Amino acid sequence: MAIEVIGYIISAIPGIVSLYLYWKKIKKEEPKINFQVIKGSYRTEKEGKSERLIFDISLLFENKGNASGSVTDLIALIRYSEKAIKMYPFIYSLVAEKLVISERPINYEKVFPLEIGPYGSKVIEVNIIFNEIYSDFLDRCNVAINLREPKKWEWKDLPIYIRMTTKTTLGSITHDTCLFRADLPESKKIRGTMYPLEESDIIYEFSPKIEL
Repeated sequence: MAIEVIGYIISAIPGIVSLYLYWKKIKKEEPKINFQVIKGSYRTEKEGKSERLIFDISLLFENKGNASGSVTDLIALIRYSEKAIKMYPFIYSLVAEKLVISERPINYEKVFPLEIGPYGSKVIEVNIIFNEIYSDFLDRCNVAINLREPKKWEWKDLPIYIRMTTKTTLGSITHDTCLFRADLPESKKIRGTMYPLEESDIIYEFSPKIEL
């Protein structure tokens, strides 16, 4: 009996090995999707006592995996600033029930689902509208000071902090960014796919090496 059991185990080993190798192959062949903002801005329209907040955003989706993947959903979130509410307590009564507001793109059905092939990329334009917003009290991002052209930033000119979360083949991905008002020159800047340090290294390498 023991010999028969051992025989069964030995005969099953090739199948187990094949299953393991197939599992490893499947794990290797999977999409690796990420995304980032390459350009974006916001504008406001008066809406009674509040405002309509409109974001126009260009998103770059990249698949660095060796299998096709898809993006099936996206939500954007903005929030009111804790600092602003503490400074102006009266605003709390207006926004208490919606300290965080989420919306999907109004052109959702035109861009999703988004299919991305292996090692491929796609750029999409999304338009997101938030209604009944008090933009002066939204959470903002700090701006680094340009020592060559120092500028005193007013709160209303600081970029709005926005979070976007997408649903992909392998789960959710979140990207936080800061977007300027459309009438400010900073909103026209295109953001590349290089990290700031990488860009600095490229500029340094190309710079003339002068010894005085």
